[in-house]
Amino acid sequence: MEYLNLDGTHSSKVLAPAKFVKGVECGWNWPDLAFGLSLGNDVQFGFDWGSWRGELPDVTLKPDMRTLRHGQAGAPARVIADFYDNDGFRLPVCPRGLLRSVVDRLGGHGFTALVAVELEVTLFQESYLEATRLGYTGLTPLGGTSGAMLVMSKSADYHAFVNRLIERLDDLAVPWEAWSDEAAVGQLEINLIPTPALDAADHVMRAKQAIRDTAHELGHSATFMSKWDYAEYGQGAHVNLSLLDESGDNVFSSDGAPTPAMRRAVAGLLRTLPGFSSLAMPLPNSYRRLAELEGPPTTVTWGVDNKSCALRAVVAPGGSARLEHRLPGADSNSYLVLAGILGGICVGVEKELEPPQPVTGLAWMRPEGQLVRVPHNILEAAEAFEQDDMLRDVLGGQFVDYWVGTRRWEWRAFHESGATASSISKWETNRYFEQV
Repeated sequence: MEYLNLDGTHSSKVLAPAKFVKGVECGWNWPDLAFGLSLGNDVQFGFDWGSWRGELPDVTLKPDMRTLRHGQAGAPARVIADFYDNDGFRLPVCPRGLLRSVVDRLGGHGFTALVAVELEVTLFQESYLEATRLGYTGLTPLGGTSGAMLVMSKSADYHAFVNRLIERLDDLAVPWEAWSDEAAVGQLEINLIPTPALDAADHVMRAKQAIRDTAHELGHSATFMSKWDYAEYGQGAHVNLSLLDESGDNVFSSDGAPTPAMRRAVAGLLRTLPGFSSLAMPLPNSYRRLAELEGPPTTVTWGVDNKSCALRAVVAPGGSARLEHRLPGADSNSYLVLAGILGGICVGVEKELEPPQPVTGLAWMRPEGQLVRVPHNILEAAEAFEQDDMLRDVLGGQFVDYWVGTRRWEWRAFHESGATASSISKWETNRYFEQV
């Protein structure tokens, strides 16, 4: 049984075959602390837990049998599961269940989203045990010290890692179409094939765990931290998305200007982007990635084929027409990110919103006040999310309030640790290097 907790940590429990078969229909009891512990393994307090929590009750975990994958020799089979309360209703804080609900809402407007994620990760020579002993400092990038994008003159162990990873992805039926060296030393980008949104989030979860499993097997380590070293480029998980109508046609397809459907989607995504930032960048470390001219967007903007904006509109005929959301970090929860993006599109469609004029030229390094900036820390983003009534309507008040409470807890833990904005702290690497 596997799932992501709110922080995006891959979580699971191995069941005996008889136990699994017995619970396929009714599910299994699961501790509510699956959603109540921080990445520091302490219980989060100071906010409303909701009616589904109390004196450490159990909730219910049910498998989605479509996701069953038989393990490699000697390894257990895997299946992805969703959370329900004890009355049989979807748990409001279940990331996968939340995405399901937004997919259904978008479907009510006659649209299906196809999603492809570009996932970035940094690989190291050292094992996880060695990395821990070194305090995650002074690590050796896997493949050599070249930090230039798309350089493939890598050492044999880098290629051996990727070859073994591709075998795992194929075994898990995670569809991929390309991989490449990225800008930072030791960095790898995996491009996943467009699939329906729920499947896309499943694929990201499984791809991240496959990378960790490969690292363990080959005696290496990997991290999805947005920024593990100030001297290196950060790590993103760009989301490419198109909308299909009930006939299966891409409603973004155009020979000229953005279509009305694309404009509605852009308008909703921009309207909700400050609040959505909390889902796209869930940790204090996430905001260290927002450096001008390093790739990530820093403003609430859109542009036609403009990669300096938060939203890049690819205006083209056929299936290549899409929106690229460039804000999410590699440390984000894929289910929550896609729920927030599809939720923003629902807002644009339902409110019949129109976007501002697209930005031309670089959206970086603009004079102060010329463009609205993305929230610059975890607390500012959480407050924007809490105050966004449109996202609250789509995602549900119980989820929004609970999520905001956990982000405030993380913000407090960051500051109580003595970490500062000027340097990446040992507290951050100890907490995030292996878990996000």
